[in-house]
Amino acid sequence: MALNLLMLGWHLFVPSWWARRPTLSDGTEAKHIGNGNEDLRAELTSFLERTPNTVLLTVPTALNRRIVDRPLSPYLRDGDEDTGFHFFGDIDREVEGQREAFDYILERNAI
Repeated sequence: MALNLLMLGWHLFVPSWWARRPTLSDGTEAKHIGNGNEDLRAELTSFLERTPNTVLLTVPTALNRRIVDRPLSPYLRDGDEDTGFHFFGDIDREVEGQREAFDYILERNAI
């Protein structure tokens, strides 16, 4: 029997402070567009119904409750994807970004 592997990735994650918010007609910014998990449950259920024998993997992360509130920038290292350790986004908002990313991953894994 063949198995299909499906891993829910990060590709849809949009930190709230990265999202380009449209300006409304009154000049105010629209609310945050979402983090990418809004339709996941329905889309995943539909996929699993159409694709038998699927093994679903959760998103791995080194973030955890013990370190998510500490800046990780002291651990950044130059290098390519095999030798470097990089942080995405605005370094001034790194802890905020880490919290959002961690919450996103926990939510996605729970779904």
